[in-house]
Amino acid sequence: MTLIRVDAKGVVTQATRITEKRTLLAQAGPKDLVLAAWPGQWSQDVFLVDDLKTAREEMG
Repeated sequence: MTLIRVDAKGVVTQATRITEKRTLLAQAGPKDLVLAAWPGQWSQDVFLVDDLKTAREEMG
């Protein structure tokens, strides 16, 4: 799974490693857009991460 962050200024970052994901979530603010890209066998699903607190807790 890849996390994608678009910050309030429009800067896009992505994270694929667990340490990168933790950093991305720690830096994400309430005005940022955070997406999770979940790879499937035939397609890729993209989900909005709308609960940053829970996402941070789940990443450890």
